[in-house]
Amino acid sequence: MKSLKNKHWLIDVGLIILIIGVGTLVVLELRQSTLLKRQQVTPPSNETMFDIAVTEGDNPVPETITEELIPEEQSSDLFTLDGKPVALEDYQGAPMLVNFWATWCPPCLAEMPLFQSYAERYDGRLVVLAINAGEDEPVVRDYVDQHGFELTFLLDPTSAVVHQYKVFGFPTTLFFNESGELVKTHIGELNAELIEQYLLLLGLNG
Repeated sequence: MKSLKNKHWLIDVGLIILIIGVGTLVVLELRQSTLLKRQQVTPPSNETMFDIAVTEGDNPVPETITEELIPEEQSSDLFTLDGKPVALEDYQGAPMLVNFWATWCPPCLAEMPLFQSYAERYDGRLVVLAINAGEDEPVVRDYVDQHGFELTFLLDPTSAVVHQYKVFGFPTTLFFNESGELVKTHIGELNAELIEQYLLLLGLNG
């Protein structure tokens, strides 16, 4: 009889422990569910939120984007097609049109004949320099010889001058006055009307 009572007591203790365990699991599950619901409803704080503007369709570069740029330092990392080291300062004394270009850039190639015409028109009064960015001399020479251009073509093999003048896209054209001061920078393809406007800033009026 005593043994039977002991068995009933053990069963009762076991049931109590089981009930406590199940109750604890239920409480933990409810608490976890509540936390998840709060996270779904509560928006992130202002410190982690930001807006992203998305525009449908293409976002082409405007025809004219101009800004004044000042180089961090003067450079002598330029070379002629014959390998002679030169610097922009070597061409000072007259207003300068300095174009940064590459043979893989269609807008660059499209405006090159225009630069040739202005070099001929303002011969002796305007220095026109075409600085190739990062390409090998044979590639540039082949393009120049193929089209018969007579501009002053320079090589910037390490793109050092490109970086110093903060050129972020091609073509980019810089306009310097006769004192060597940067007056205007144009990003993108140029046309005759725009060139005329910029040359007026340099004191050239035809």
